[in-house]
Amino acid sequence: MTAGRRTVRATPRFFADLDRQLPTERGPNGEPSTNDFQVLDLLRIVARLAVVGQLAPDGALESIQLDIDTESAA
Repeated sequence: MTAGRRTVRATPRFFADLDRQLPTERGPNGEPSTNDFQVLDLLRIVARLAVVGQLAPDGALESIQLDIDTESAA
């Protein structure tokens, strides 16, 4: 870990939110799946810290909540 950058990890609640909001398979019109999100979007989100998180006792930032706007993605 470099100076000024925290460890970021996702909690089970974060992945439960992901599973609740996106299907496991890509939709017929190209709607993203949970796998698409994890492969294409999650690293960018972590890099920008654009999620609800909490600071853990060990200094890591834990992503605890996810809200995906699937309406404007089309």
